[in-house]
Amino acid sequence: MGVYLFVIASHDVMFRGEYIRHDFRWRRSVGCSVSGFLSTVSSEASVFTLTVITVDRFVSIMYPLSLKRRTFRFAWLCMLSVWLVTLLLAAVPMMRPDYYGEEFYGSNGVCLPLHIHDPDSRGWEYSAFVFCVVNSIAFAFIAYAYLTM
Repeated sequence: MGVYLFVIASHDVMFRGEYIRHDFRWRRSVGCSVSGFLSTVSSEASVFTLTVITVDRFVSIMYPLSLKRRTFRFAWLCMLSVWLVTLLLAAVPMMRPDYYGEEFYGSNGVCLPLHIHDPDSRGWEYSAFVFCVVNSIAFAFIAYAYLTM
């Protein structure tokens, strides 16, 4: 997220007072797409990491005498899976420009792929699924786990 914020802040400084002249070019640039990709990876990796931590705590507290011990290798594989899934989720719109459009990440000036406000935009279903459905399921599980522990 830090890299994303740095890129957005640096472009804010570059375009200060004259953003409207650069809007079209910026929103369709590789820099905007990469920034949107990074913001999606960052937010979803955070959500999935919190979910993995919650699963670990839930299992440890609810089943303290379990004979199965989780190892460092298991933790490493879980986190590798988190990163691979988030990279894939963020890359899908870039791999299918015919469906998602060339400016999936450039629908706004800060390059966030939040198309949930406009059901006519291309790829809004994917944005709604990732940012509403997936995150809500993760939140519901985390809330359930901490309330029952």
